[in-house]
Amino acid sequence: MIALPILLVAFVTGVSVIFAVQAGALTLAGGLALLAIHAHVTRASRTPWRSQRSDVSTLALLAVATALLALLLP
Repeated sequence: MIALPILLVAFVTGVSVIFAVQAGALTLAGGLALLAIHAHVTRASRTPWRSQRSDVSTLALLAVATALLALLLP
């Protein structure tokens, strides 16, 4: 189930990078945000030493960082 969003993000990002790096980075940020939402909604089993929110917060932080990078690209 998680493979479909990852494949979709990879395809759209690849196509967007061909046209513009900034568009590709924004697409990647959007995809990471969708994966963070998916991780939050599904809440799959995690290892005991990690909290359930750590994966969601990591993906959300990556999405924000990628979006900031996209805005700073020339």
